[in-house]
Amino acid sequence: MFDTMLEMRGHVFSMGALLVALLWFFVVFIVSLIIGIGLGLVTAFVFKHIKISPPHFEFALLTISAYISYVLAQVLHMSGIVTLFFFGIITAHYNLYNMSKRARTTATTCYHTVSFLAETFLFAYLGLAIFDVAITREYHTFLVFATIIICLLARLIGVYGLSFILNLFRTRQITFNIQFAIWFTGLRGAVAFALALVTKDDLIITTTLYVVLFTTIILGGLVKPLMLHLDFFKSPEELAAEDAHHEAPVRRRLSESDEQELAVSASTAAVDAGTTHMLPADNGGNADTEHTPGTGGLSPDGHPLEPDSQFHGFWRTLDDKYLKNWFGGRRKKGDKGRHDDDEGEETVEDSAWPGFSTEGSILR
Repeated sequence: MFDTMLEMRGHVFSMGALLVALLWFFVVFIVSLIIGIGLGLVTAFVFKHIKISPPHFEFALLTISAYISYVLAQVLHMSGIVTLFFFGIITAHYNLYNMSKRARTTATTCYHTVSFLAETFLFAYLGLAIFDVAITREYHTFLVFATIIICLLARLIGVYGLSFILNLFRTRQITFNIQFAIWFTGLRGAVAFALALVTKDDLIITTTLYVVLFTTIILGGLVKPLMLHLDFFKSPEELAAEDAHHEAPVRRRLSESDEQELAVSASTAAVDAGTTHMLPADNGGNADTEHTPGTGGLSPDGHPLEPDSQFHGFWRTLDDKYLKNWFGGRRKKGDKGRHDDDEGEETVEDSAWPGFSTEGSILR
């Protein structure tokens, strides 16, 4: 969308040109989505049916595949970011479980580290840009305030409008508090500033910079007080009081052992929350128990978890019965995976601390 609008600079505005820009936006988005999902499924299929070893080969192949999806989209003048985003979704849903424990740990650690470093560098650059005379030499106060108001109003319409439409088809409604939190925390950061730099227009750059500073520092600093005010975080005493006054099933507090067990597996359970759900250890199951598709089950905090809509239920059934057989994914308890024969030798992943083995095992 940004590239399309950038090409329209200097041209006479018309409804026809706007419709063409919107049409091109949807074409770019859909094609980028198809490229990301397609290459993600191909990569998952390869990992599922071909044993790749040692673990650093798996990590290298996954990284190269992600880079290829990005480059292919850019070569076709599509959106590399959208392509990479959907490639990551497919990888987290299917391919993550096709990898060995060691490769999975390596990939998640490396990607999180690189992401954190990149974000740190970008925000450091944003801070230094404030003192850059070449950037801040031109600005317009009214334009800055108008842009902030327009951004807030546009996000308000988008969040509440789309939430209203989604709630028409959902069994679990998106509450007003959640909608307000989504709207309030819509921070515009490094990506917006990077796109503004492409224009090489001092007025656009400075305006974007001030909007980013306002949303990041002012709105970002108020996020925690807002969450507390909206009761997103409740003390054990408050939850206990709610349990005593409600007849319907409510949130079950986790014991310390439950919390430790769920914390260990949270990184893999979160990415697959739409198809499998963790059962607390003292609730007649264990952390790897999977409910039957379409029958609900329990979330980690004890809530019954039904499909949000008929389409969600249909997708869950299709995914569990057919797609996971081809592309992998979180397995039911007792199913034998591709790397299960090797997991007994890799005692380093089963240890509570890296570099230490359990039960006297000797590390290789």
